[in-house]
Amino acid sequence: MATWRDFEYQLNAPVDGKLPQAMRHGGGRARRVLAFAKLAEARALARMGDATGASTALSRAESWLDKITPGARDSPWLSYVTPGRLAADATEIFRDLRKPEAALGWSRQAGELSDVHQTRAVGLRLAVAATAACQARDLDQALDHGDRALALLPAGGVDPCPDLPRRCGHGP
Repeated sequence: MATWRDFEYQLNAPVDGKLPQAMRHGGGRARRVLAFAKLAEARALARMGDATGASTALSRAESWLDKITPGARDSPWLSYVTPGRLAADATEIFRDLRKPEAALGWSRQAGELSDVHQTRAVGLRLAVAATAACQARDLDQALDHGDRALALLPAGGVDPCPDLPRRCGHGP
């Protein structure tokens, strides 16, 4: 963990009033990677029940996303790490921390920022929002979110790689 903190400090610290070398070249990618890492940290800390740590990591992830220059060249493998994705993950983070009002607020924000092409992600966020509404003892809102989630998510789940057994030599 010390190595990560040292690295993050170096990227946060200005060098002669300029951005560090790692940020000048490929800065959008570096910032998005750091946002992704902080978001993963926030989710893990929330699952462990560390509200302060999760909130701090989420705030830093949001800060890294805010620092990305619009239109900057970016890595396609992390292009999904956007303010909408951060808000959707924050819904889950605050649900895990048993802070349903905050979770539902982030869910509303994620809804405003969602990409309509990410139907599965929206369905999963709505399912998480339904559990947060249950925590808040708001059955009407829980049922509304749950119904909308079920309408978006396919019955029986999704098989992300249906031909994997065949490719591994275990299928017809």
